[in-house]
Amino acid sequence: MNSLPNLLIGKTVAELRRHPDFVDTLIPDPEQVGDESYIEMTELGMSFVFPDGETVSSVHLYADGRDGYSQFRGVLPFGLSFQKSRSEIRVLLGEPVEADDGGVLPIIGAYNPFDLFLLDDQRIHVEYVNDLTSVSLITLGD
Repeated sequence: MNSLPNLLIGKTVAELRRHPDFVDTLIPDPEQVGDESYIEMTELGMSFVFPDGETVSSVHLYADGRDGYSQFRGVLPFGLSFQKSRSEIRVLLGEPVEADDGGVLPIIGAYNPFDLFLLDDQRIHVEYVNDLTSVSLITLGD
């Protein structure tokens, strides 16, 4: 399914800046963190990962309030919705290839429940609120 987030994977920073959906949006330079670079667009509810510093490998789409982001207001791919529960997402996308009910890891701390799906050769990582009644974050790509 071709939604805006899907179409951004593989784009360079320059291509993002020229994209018609971002014509009135200031896209900052990527911020280097360790071996990867990131662009955060908190008001738009999305962020990008650039493992090579130049090409988008992942797009993160946030529900309202997650990590200080506004909710992504665009069309979500594959019929996804932030209002769907884990069971509704699984009816929609099928059984995940990986799943976790959340927990706490040493050093890292608490993490949310998640499912990982592979659809049309694309990775879709869906994180849920702790009671599994809604989606808090969707990651497309690596």
